[in-house]
Amino acid sequence: TTIEMPFMTGADSFMLTVLMSTDSNEPVWTYFRGDDSRAEMIWRHPTGDVNLVLNLCASESGSADGYQSVARTQLLPHQSAPQAQPGNASYTDLRNVGSDSQSGNRPPLSSNQITSPGAGRTSTLEGNLSNMQIPTLLQSINMSKMTGKLCIEDKGQQASIYFVDGIPNHAITEESNGDLAIVEMITWEEGQFHFYPNEQSTEKSVKRRVDSLLMEGVTLLDQNKFVKERGVKPQSYLIRINENLTEEEFKLALTRGAPIDFEIQKRFYSTVDNGSTFMDVLRRIPMVKNDWVPLMFNMLSCGLLSVSDIAPQTVTAAPRTLSIPSFEIDRQAIQAVARSLTRAETGILTYPAFLYFLEQEFAKCSAMGMPLSLVVFEFGLRVGNENQPMPLNYAREVLRKLESAKRPFDVLGHFETFSYALFLPNTPTMGAKVFAVRLMEMLAQDPGIPRPAGQPTMTMGISAAPEDTMELALLLSAAREAKRRGSESGASVTVFREVNPR
Repeated sequence: TTIEMPFMTGADSFMLTVLMSTDSNEPVWTYFRGDDSRAEMIWRHPTGDVNLVLNLCASESGSADGYQSVARTQLLPHQSAPQAQPGNASYTDLRNVGSDSQSGNRPPLSSNQITSPGAGRTSTLEGNLSNMQIPTLLQSINMSKMTGKLCIEDKGQQASIYFVDGIPNHAITEESNGDLAIVEMITWEEGQFHFYPNEQSTEKSVKRRVDSLLMEGVTLLDQNKFVKERGVKPQSYLIRINENLTEEEFKLALTRGAPIDFEIQKRFYSTVDNGSTFMDVLRRIPMVKNDWVPLMFNMLSCGLLSVSDIAPQTVTAAPRTLSIPSFEIDRQAIQAVARSLTRAETGILTYPAFLYFLEQEFAKCSAMGMPLSLVVFEFGLRVGNENQPMPLNYAREVLRKLESAKRPFDVLGHFETFSYALFLPNTPTMGAKVFAVRLMEMLAQDPGIPRPAGQPTMTMGISAAPEDTMELALLLSAAREAKRRGSESGASVTVFREVNPR
């Protein structure tokens, strides 16, 4: 039997349906927005806990009061359907579904008692963040005292929160964990979410209350929207609006912004040279999203910086001339050497050529005491529950975008048989991690990259010298091991020292 309850809040139409099957332990609820002809599914959830269903409906619709609703029952073909009558049916009118009268004196199940049908992990609550945003989702889980793991995935980025009786106790994203991770997740406005009941973690990284984290997260969400509306992307160029600004004028301008440590803002502003991209600046001053979003909000809202998608014209000093003839450089010979070192189908260095240049750079960085980061990565394509090789045209376009996003002295090449690698001179671990995360955001948002049928995936492993090792062979092994660990755990970016702490 399926029961449908259409209702309205203001001008918005909604539909709640519940299906009770004789071969199921609990009723399955589905929530739609829109009328019958344009209904969009918001979520589907099997549960006998009607209070949980009410909380989800109330959170999504705005209020649990004043619904103008009509309940109607779709009966089996051999039954006669009664005429539906309008009225003010509340959620208690649906309590008979899955209770004594229809399921053999079985009381409603608690949301914590839901068991996954069949083998493997099955989510009991799922949907899209464009329909149910993170604050609403967290409040619903909290009010319903659910225990389990919430997984969120958006364009290759993944995040997880573990709950016990509706209270989060551990959270992790690609950049952060604990309280910072939950605050960061609140800025996610797109992606899919799945809740897996009864999955727990022994880690206790979340210290603050949900309501406190939501308040901070909503502020960060508003600031993030402002920054995005101003067109800030990883590849955007940052430009000072007033080149002759004094420190007192700089400090006065910031009084209109969010409260952030003055020295941090001064250091960030001093790093902007009108010729570097946002990604370049973050690589010099590594910051997680929770830190750079309010900082960029201040820089833009206080009229200190502007952004451009086009590299600004920089005025350089006139080159010094010598009274000797200029040496003629054979560009064709240089290009011929470059072609001999690259693979034609991808246009990047072969594996042996990449190792040669990495060895030279490693020796230079070691001699001069400079950090060096190595990023090993691979592409994949998730179709359903299976991982497949990435089509070559997609991989080739991503590599081309990566080549244009890196610095001229960063080197990109093949790694072993099916992977790729990039080494970043004068870049410590955190700088490489920030670069990797921002790079994945840039690739996910780029409309010029072909989208294959399925979910593209990218797994990165990062190691660094001298932070992890002073031996080249171990540097390579560490980056490969970090990538393997990330592939096993489903993480997009994995740093070796985080999975192998000393």
